Amino acid sequence: MRKRLFLWIWPLGLLLACHNRPPVSPGLQSPEVVEIIAPPKAFLQDSLGIAVHAKIQDPQGLEDIARVQCILIKADQSRLELDMQDNGKDGDILPQDGQFMVRIPGFLWGTTGTAAITIRATDQAANEATSDSVEIEVLPGTQAGPPKLLSLAFPDTVWADSSYQVQLLAQVTDPDGLADINLVNYDVFPPMHATPSLSGILSDDGSQDDGIAGNGLFGTRLGSNIFTAEPGIFTLRVRAIDQQGEQSAAKLKTFYILSRLENLPPVIVSVAAPDTISRSRQQSAFVIRAVVMDPNGLG
Repeated sequence: MRKRLFLWIWPLGLLLACHNRPPVSPGLQSPEVVEIIAPPKAFLQDSLGIAVHAKIQDPQGLEDIARVQCILIKADQSRLELDMQDNGKDGDILPQDGQFMVRIPGFLWGTTGTAAITIRATDQAANEATSDSVEIEVLPGTQAGPPKLLSLAFPDTVWADSSYQVQLLAQVTDPDGLADINLVNYDVFPPMHATPSLSGILSDDGSQDDGIAGNGLFGTRLGSNIFTAEPGIFTLRVRAIDQQGEQSAAKLKTFYILSRLENLPPVIVSVAAPDTISRSRQQSAFVIRAVVMDPNGLG
């Protein structure tokens, strides 16, 4: 009887032990650096600096993570260790979510050249995990922004049934210089449509713009007869894109497409009248007939 009682109690004790202290594989004791998010470039005079994010996991849970550090390997091979935070501040979106973050101001890089960062995570038992290095190119100056459209010139009205050239001009600048501008494009949207009916590229070669190449004034000439849609209020959108793919804020302009047929006068098609008129004393009437047409209708 005692033997049977022992057999019943022993599995129960084993079950309780497994529940209270879950087994952990020896290979899963250390934290793990799952992901690193960092820009490919940094700038020495950038006072705000770049933001580096690291996703950390730990087999024992996030509360077991004691410290996460970002190690800067500068271009001169000197090193600097910075603590990363998971407190929901200064670019870290949510606290205690395993996403650690540090901001690196430009002066900490020391010099230009190819630098790198690695992430090191340490748990409460001093187990460590170190990531592979991620290269960052350190450049002089500050980070340049996207190109900018300064002005846009286009007629307020286009007469679609006439044959003449309509000029489109856009003044563009770029923090990295005009050579950094890859293209300037335009789209024309019909009334109440999200899809453009006409698209193209502006040039700064001196032929389609103001006659001077390379001065940042991009342009093109459009035949008025290409606007064959129904009259109405159209929208013109122009954007500039640089060599890195950064886009300027779009500039928009609304314009009218009208038809001159609305303003054409009536037309006398033919006239019929007698060839001769008698001057006799007897009163007689004569008839003159005219055929008239009007582009807007006889009413």
